[in-house]
Amino acid sequence: MFIYRMWLPCPSYSLYAQKREHPVMTPDATAERIRQQAADWAVRQRMERLDAQQMDALERWLDADPAYADALADAEMLWEMAETLRANPLFATPVPVARATRVRRFLRGLFTWEPRMPVRWAGVAGVLLVVMLAVNSRDTLAPLMADYRTGSGEVRTLTLADGSQVLLGSRSALDVDYDGHERRVRLIQGEALFSPAPRQGEEKRAFVVEASGGRTQALGTRFVVQRQDSDNAWVGVLQHSVNVSLQQPQSELTLSEGQSARYQRGQGIVALNDDPTQRADWAQGVLIFRNVPLDQVLQRFSDFRPGLLKLVASEQAHTPVSGLFHLDNLDAAIRTLAAERQLQVAQLAGVTVLY
Repeated sequence: MFIYRMWLPCPSYSLYAQKREHPVMTPDATAERIRQQAADWAVRQRMERLDAQQMDALERWLDADPAYADALADAEMLWEMAETLRANPLFATPVPVARATRVRRFLRGLFTWEPRMPVRWAGVAGVLLVVMLAVNSRDTLAPLMADYRTGSGEVRTLTLADGSQVLLGSRSALDVDYDGHERRVRLIQGEALFSPAPRQGEEKRAFVVEASGGRTQALGTRFVVQRQDSDNAWVGVLQHSVNVSLQQPQSELTLSEGQSARYQRGQGIVALNDDPTQRADWAQGVLIFRNVPLDQVLQRFSDFRPGLLKLVASEQAHTPVSGLFHLDNLDAAIRTLAAERQLQVAQLAGVTVLY
């Protein structure tokens, strides 16, 4: 998904506009490096109140080169645009209802009785044996059979039968299982932002998201669920509230707007201090980090780009990263992060290595 730059009212824009005359790039700073520095300042101003010392540092940075003020003004406008987009429940172009994939049609065909069914099974027995040996858990195969799924870097908007909308994140898979009592969906892989149709009029059924052994029931809300593995998941509320419950151990927790929690099968539910809007940054076409270790940043990048991303220089794994990165330009972000740490980037077939 792409974020397009556009003019939006920005209260702090006039402060920086005075410094934007004839921007000139310094020899020691590339345009990409300046953009990342500006994004860092924009993140700081949004997430914390700058003290006098930090404000002095910001002014010195702005005075160092007119190009810095230009970049910061652009970063501020991006934030304003993100705030505007947040009022819209979803941010991607709707797509047609997914058809059954070839894999699903093939697997369904195996279980449809015909006179030649024994022959069919004999013919695929070897293939099934290979699959059974290769798949360590059903988590590997289940996404291939899901009603909806996305590839690396793909974000899809889904409109379900009742009008509920889902923004399905990168490398994610979702099954829909509505019946007469409940509107149930299963997040099989990845993450998704849910905007359920309200329970009003003739619609009396609850909207429930199942993931990693837990259930999240919407209470007139808009929320994000991230499935981390078969036993762990994270839930964040953007509007209203949800009820999170586990069967093992039996527990539940109600989350209100701005709250989040993680749960683990067999362990329970734990309330967190995470900002749900920041964890849902991908829905706005960006990834935002504030003092996050480099190895975690690269791991998050991997969720939105094809291939393997590996940090070999382990001594750099815990160096903090702050900034705002565009999903459609992660390769440039990787090169910038590497250059700032005097690392080299090598790209092989399907593998990117920082060393």
